[in-house]
Amino acid sequence: MALEGIRVDVRTDIKRAVAEFTAITDKIATTATFRALNRAAESLRTEAGREVRKVYNVKLRAVREATRLRRANAKSLFASVIVEGARIPLVEFAPRAVNPWNVKGRRHRPGGGVSVQIKVGGGRKLVRSAFLASSTRNNYTGGGSAGQLHVWRRRGRDRDSLRTLRSISIPQAVSNAAIRTALAAIAGDVFQKNFQQQLRFMSGVARG
Repeated sequence: MALEGIRVDVRTDIKRAVAEFTAITDKIATTATFRALNRAAESLRTEAGREVRKVYNVKLRAVREATRLRRANAKSLFASVIVEGARIPLVEFAPRAVNPWNVKGRRHRPGGGVSVQIKVGGGRKLVRSAFLASSTRNNYTGGGSAGQLHVWRRRGRDRDSLRTLRSISIPQAVSNAAIRTALAAIAGDVFQKNFQQQLRFMSGVARG
């Protein structure tokens, strides 16, 4: 079972659990294995959002949308949580304009930038030469669309050539050492518990 480089070897858990039961057929063991793998993968996907949000100031929705499951089956006893996605726009990290120039009544002079909070336990980071505004033209690069709020920075001296500023991606967040360690432990525990439950259930059915 895997999540972006996290590998959880469940072979030892399988051998230990099977040894506690008698009359376990290969079919029962296989079915119990892929069912438990899929349950563990589902839990891993859910817990990935929670663990990432303990460290990074991102929305749970963003983590959910960046992950998808690859389920195990009788022919392939391997389940994984695939994490994909581009870097997250800075507008998602609680942006605040600092002495903004683009406020009605103020002169057009360089503003103080935009502050954002990337990590939950960290301070706010000032991004100089950036400003917070809704897009008004379709020729903005970097993911802007009409009416959408973003943290922008100009490209050179062309006032109409802007790019959206971004931070980490969800795959990068998941690669955090503390998050990886926590998720590996969670996946192993969930698999072991569910595998034993499946063995008890199917062994009881078989004996009946």
